[in-house]
Amino acid sequence: MRSLFRLGVLTVALAGCDSVGDDDLITRYSGPELTEADATVPNPPFGPAGWQGRGFLGYHERLVTLSRTTSCGDECARTVELQFRNGHDTDLPETARGRVTVEQVNPDGYNEIDLSIRRVEIQDWGPEVFSGVVYPEPADGVSADPIVFWADDLPTAVE
Repeated sequence: MRSLFRLGVLTVALAGCDSVGDDDLITRYSGPELTEADATVPNPPFGPAGWQGRGFLGYHERLVTLSRTTSCGDECARTVELQFRNGHDTDLPETARGRVTVEQVNPDGYNEIDLSIRRVEIQDWGPEVFSGVVYPEPADGVSADPIVFWADDLPTAVE
């Protein structure tokens, strides 16, 4: 439980992840409408886990960071973080990065795995809702299952 609290207040920098900048890799979502419930996952013994995030609106770019933390066992937390960047003159993100972090208290352990992102489909890109689907490449410790994200009410810092 202590580790879940620490993860909730811990800001983990996202760096060294694969980028997606090709227009064919970040596109508009064209499937059935995504809802907040679609992006929520079971999180026993706690309630369902949804996405949280924060934004940064700089002079030349917008940065949106989303995260979802779930329990991965007794005193273990798994966090999926997604980070998107775009300029002010674009309506979709230009780059996407991701990371999976697993923190275990007993025994102590901390593991970070960068997500190689194959494709991103954006349904909503703010200012109220950020939603879509990320398709990661399969890798050790990371499933190739699509990651549906949906977050609203993001606190945003302005430069």
